[in-house]
Amino acid sequence: MITLLELDKRNLPVALPVSKRRFSVPPNVRVIGTMNTADRSISHLDAAVRRRFAFLPVGPGPDAVSGAVGPLDLAAFFESLNTRIARHLEADHQIGHAYLLRDGEPIATEEDLAAAFHHEVIPPLEDYCLGRAELLHRILGGLVDADTGRPLLMSPQDLADALATEFTSGVPGPDA
Repeated sequence: MITLLELDKRNLPVALPVSKRRFSVPPNVRVIGTMNTADRSISHLDAAVRRRFAFLPVGPGPDAVSGAVGPLDLAAFFESLNTRIARHLEADHQIGHAYLLRDGEPIATEEDLAAAFHHEVIPPLEDYCLGRAELLHRILGGLVDADTGRPLLMSPQDLADALATEFTSGVPGPDA
């Protein structure tokens, strides 16, 4: 099958091993795969497979999350957070815009923001920081408890205010 993906092998019929039926890949078929570059376990592809595909980097899309939740400009928060992640971890660990979408639209309520932040954004960041509280603090700033090294828990309304202050107030974060 991998050989049949090559452009010069399209329409080349082969017999399938079990059914013995004839099979070919038409020239108009394109196989599209996606991969998060932070997933290191899958990042190395065999050269024979790799040469059959084009690789197109697609970065996080702040335009997809344009909107506001209370005082928080989602796109500005998203860009600021990813800037910190790229600076203190690496660009491959930036979060994707899907974390801040619900049914294809930017999240719009403080409750959805709190759920996304605590259940989708924080867990991978904690994994990437590997228990290094100072690194998590450089990324999340005042949203990390100085005593425990864990992200602060607060009401959804307070979280929207805290994120706006930390990420979109024009004041640089820790170690900026």
